[in-house]
This record gives sequence, structure tokens and C-alpha cells, in this order.
Amino acid sequence: MGHRRYVRRSALTAAFLALLAAGSAAAETQEWPPVTDEDKAVKDCPGQPGAPAVYLLRHEFWNQNDLSFRAFFRLKVLTDAGKAYADIEVPFSEAWRIKDIQARVVKPDGRIVPYAGPVFEKTVVQVGRLKRLVKTFALPDIEVGSIIDYRFERKLDPKKAASSGSLTLERWKPEEGGYPEDLSLLSYTTNIWDFTAPLYTFKARYIYMPYRNGQISLGDRSLRLAWVSYGLAWGGPVWNGGSVELTVDGIPARTKEEFMPAEAEDRMGVIFFFCDNSVSDAASYWRREVGGWRDLVKEFLDKAEGAELEAQALVRPDAPALENLKALYDRAQRLENLSYDPAMTPARRKELKIKDNRSAADVLKRGAGLRSDITRAFVALARAAGFTADLVRVASRDEQLFHEQVLSLYSQFDTEIAKVETGGRTLFLDPATPLCPMGTLPWACTGTPYVATTGPLGDFPSTPLDPPDASTLHRELDLKLDGAGRLSGSVRLTLTGQEALVRRLEYLDLDEAEARRRLETELTATLGGDAQASCRAIGNLSAAEDPLRIEFEVSWSAAAAVAGGRIALPAVPLRGAWHDAFRLTERRSSVQFRYLARETDDIAIALPEGIRVEALPAASLDERSFARHTLDGSVDADGRVRVRRELAILKPRVPADQYPILRAFFDRTRAAADGQVLLAAGER
Repeated sequence: MGHRRYVRRSALTAAFLALLAAGSAAAETQEWPPVTDEDKAVKDCPGQPGAPAVYLLRHEFWNQNDLSFRAFFRLKVLTDAGKAYADIEVPFSEAWRIKDIQARVVKPDGRIVPYAGPVFEKTVVQVGRLKRLVKTFALPDIEVGSIIDYRFERKLDPKKAASSGSLTLERWKPEEGGYPEDLSLLSYTTNIWDFTAPLYTFKARYIYMPYRNGQISLGDRSLRLAWVSYGLAWGGPVWNGGSVELTVDGIPARTKEEFMPAEAEDRMGVIFFFCDNSVSDAASYWRREVGGWRDLVKEFLDKAEGAELEAQALVRPDAPALENLKALYDRAQRLENLSYDPAMTPARRKELKIKDNRSAADVLKRGAGLRSDITRAFVALARAAGFTADLVRVASRDEQLFHEQVLSLYSQFDTEIAKVETGGRTLFLDPATPLCPMGTLPWACTGTPYVATTGPLGDFPSTPLDPPDASTLHRELDLKLDGAGRLSGSVRLTLTGQEALVRRLEYLDLDEAEARRRLETELTATLGGDAQASCRAIGNLSAAEDPLRIEFEVSWSAAAAVAGGRIALPAVPLRGAWHDAFRLTERRSSVQFRYLARETDDIAIALPEGIRVEALPAASLDERSFARHTLDGSVDADGRVRVRRELAILKPRVPADQYPILRAFFDRTRAAADGQVLLAAGER
């Protein structure tokens, strides 16, 4: 769910490392590490019983002096399922070159088979001129007990890194902006060790050789290497000559679980950054870097020629404040949003001679900008109209959580929104997200820390979390059953808040025909069986207004079971979003719901003549601190079966130790929704 984009997360870091490029070193010829008796003896994994395979060794070496990364992996296949790990993928982006891929298989009888087959290159995703790619190959004739060795070198091309602003491509969000290209920061993130892997690792060694022994000069500034480690039971890395090193034994497997938080509790890794020598501690960093951001914003907003005239033309003195604010918000949303054009990379903007906006006046005059430009233009308009408006930079929580000790303002607080005071209320607004109604924030910007252009430096207050009633999905099914067990009728969906915004962003780039096709496919999967769905009307899918409404004609040829004069009809003839969730008996991480929400179903089924209701599903009410579920069946005055169901998510996070309670709750919701209406011939 959510709008999927692959863009640069590390533009500042890319530019910083490109400045440090120092030529290329030829790859050295390497011998494979010897296979030890301990390697041969491994039959199972005490740290991951039943594991399909294990890493016996992992060696990773980053060299910032020649901008290279070298890796060696040794894994052992323990079961037939582990043979799938013989399909090797080496990921990279357009800023990197992959060199010297080598692989071999050590058979259970000790025979060594070097890999001499082809290596293919595959584009995983492409957005405009940006690509995420993999080198891939498959090792043949793998047996249980085989040991797989492979290694490669990944080398950064400084020119490509500087022009694309990209070191890696990740699923993220449209380019935010908010800083000039020549911005001098107090800290630059340069490397990340992430120990997350789906297999247990017996031994691992990590080495990072920073540029010039971790002491560099940029003009009249001096910076030093620093790092923050988290979750490391073995202790943090240590200096060893000119490199930072860490050797560990027994890294637990970390498998992906549904509804995982952005950062799992047992996540392990190290974040490296170069920090200005004048920074004494984290508190001083945040005061100074946030202060520098405030100065940039002030300079941008102070140059707002034309904002007052635009504001005067948009607002009415006799109108309510919220109505006037909405007029300003709509004006900002009409600006051309360059961040949502996947082909509009920095290089492409330069090629088209699209200048960067340096002020709110530039944005209003040109009628276009990146996300931060649009938000800042809105703040300028709001201030010109007399509102108390601030710019806020939030730490979006879709892929990471804020860590005060990680000194990186622009990568942690990565999204700018507006904060407006009016009528005794504080409103957080995001005019730079297309089709986002005023008063709704994308879920990743809710319940998360922010920094603002006003208030004490060093404070990190949080944006509010939406209540469940702010994000709703209501399904209304008006159906008719015939004597052969066929169902047909209409389904109407009404969505508000996050439920509506998520779908608008998912369908943002689609024309109407493709949107209808995908909506029909989505509903058909929800209805299940041999259901058919035809979309007949869509309202507000391409408009920043709630509610979003979608109407379908639907039919099932075999919705009910007919036997012996009786009909068994599903009480809830669809599978809700949560129907298949939380079926596993064990879980390691807490459960994180992206946002609180309320899902309701109102089902009416007209029965054929001569058919009566023999039994209805039992009414149920199940309420816990994290969720509430109700289901009730009845027969109305017209003889129609009515089933009403509600599921509300009430807490954003459930700790891992409460997972058995959560799982039991969802087992009961499934059982209730899977109940049946029993029908028989006879008078009603």
C-alpha cells in the first residue's frame, strides 16, 4: 500500500563522496578462504532450528579511499528448501559498476566446482533515467550439504554519482528538496552496516576504511569520522590502524514479518558519518543544524513578492478562516509538482534549463517546484493572508525512526509540511502531496517527531496521530440471491482519510480505464470465489476531496452451497483486509499498524420467494485495547438478511509479547466473518 517511487535518498551523501573520489585501485587476486572441519560438520543451525541454509562466513569491506565495496559470502545448504539460495543476486544502482563476480560450489564429498556460466543483468525497477539493477546467476547441481562461496566488488563511478545524486535506489517517496546544492552541512552520513539477513550467520567480519583515516578537510572546515551502533550484543566496532572493524559470532536470522515496524526491536547495525570538528555533542549539532535550516527557510520565505496580491485575490474578508485557508491550500496544490514526475531527475531539469527555486516568489512566478517549494509557497501565502504559519520538517516513519544520536538532519527529517494556527487549533497540512485533502497528512508524517521554524532549538515535538474515525472504509453490499445459489447486485465503497489517500496515490499515474481495471481486480480478489466485478462509477479518485466513492456491479455464480433443500450462504461474502493476517503462531517483532482506522460492512441480501432464514450467525463483540470487532445478523421487515460488521484498529503498536493475544483476536474475527446464514424452503 502507499505510493511507490524509487528515487534518491542520499543526494547530499553522493555529492559529498564524489568530492572525495581518489582514483581507482585494481582488484587483487584472492584465494578462497579454506573450508574448515567446522564448516563441514555443520548439519543444522542451533540458532535457527530447521533453517534451510546458514551463512558460515560473511566478509564485507568498504574502502572510501577508492569508493569500492567488496563482499564474500559462504553459505551452506541444509535442506532441499535451501537449494533456492543457489540463485544469487548482486544489487546495484546506475552509479555503481560491478566487477569480479566469482563463485564456486564445494560438494559434500569435497569436490570443488568453480562457476563458469553466464552472469545476467536485470533491471528491477526504472523510474525515468534512474535504474535499480541486479547481476544474477544460478549455480547448478546443488545438493543438501553443499557449500556455496561467492564474492564481488562494487565500485562507485563519481561522475555518475554526482550527476544522478544517487548512491543507492530505494523505495521511498518523491524528491523533497529544501536545501541548495552547495549547502555545507555539519555532518554527512557516509556508510551503514545493516546486519539484517534471513539466515543465521556463524561468523562475520566488517571493515570500513574511511577517507584519509577519518580526518578530512573541506575548504576551511575539518571533519572527523564518528558512528552510532545499535543492537550489537558483541559491542561496537573499534579502530584498527586506518580502518574501523567488527568481528562477530552468531548473528540471528532476521526474517520479514507482516506489519513489521520501520525498525524492528532487534535490528542491528552501525551508521557512520563525518562530523564537523566544531560539533561537541548531539545537542549542539541539532541546535546548529536546525538553526541553519531555519536561516535557509527564512531567506526563502522573506522573498515572497507577489504572495500578498495572490492571497488578497484568494481570500474573502467575510469568509470563515478555514474556508480562506482552504482557498490558499488549493492554490498551492495547483502548482506543477515536479517531484511526482518520475522522469524529472535533477539531470533532466538541468537539461531542460529548469532553474531551482530560490524563493517563494520564484515558485509563484514559475508556477512549479519540488515538494518543499510548494509547501513553502503555501506558508508564504498563509502568512500574507494573516495566518500564523510555520514550516515543519518531519521524520517520516515509513522506513526509519528518528534517532537523536544519528547526526543527519536532512535524511532523518526528510519531509516538509506546514503548521497553521487558527481558531485555537493547530493544523498540520501537506499541500505538496497530490490529492491530499486539507487536514489530512500522509500516514508516515503522523505521530512522528518534527523540527519547526519557530520554538526552542533542540526540541522534537511530535505530529498528532489520526483517530480511527478519521480513516474509514465502508462497504455497502446490496445483493440478491436466487434459488440456484447465485448472488448478484452492487457494492459501494466509501473511503475517508488515510484509506482514501493511500488509494489515490497508488492510482495517481493511471488513466481512467486502467484505474477501473485495477479496481475491478482488487474487488474481485476481495470477493473471492468465482466473483465478477464491473466498476460503474468513481468519485474523487482524482480529487483532493473526501470521501472517495467507488461503485461496482458484482455477481457470483456459486456463492452459496445448495443441498437437500437447504442453502448455506456466507454471512460476509468477502474477505476483508485483515482476513488472512496474523496466522503464524510465533513472532519476533512487535506489530505496527501504519494508521488507526475503522472498517465497516453493511450487507443486505434479498432472498428468493419461498425461502426462509433458518439460522443466522451468532452476534459477536470482541474488544481489546488494540482493536474492536463486532458482527450482528438480522432479518429486516422486507425479509432481507442484514449483516453488519465493524473492525476498528485502536492502537498503532502491539508489543511482540502480546502477539498471542492479538493473534487470538484475529482468529475470532475470522471465525465470525466466516459464519453462515442457513436457509430453507418454507414460509418466512
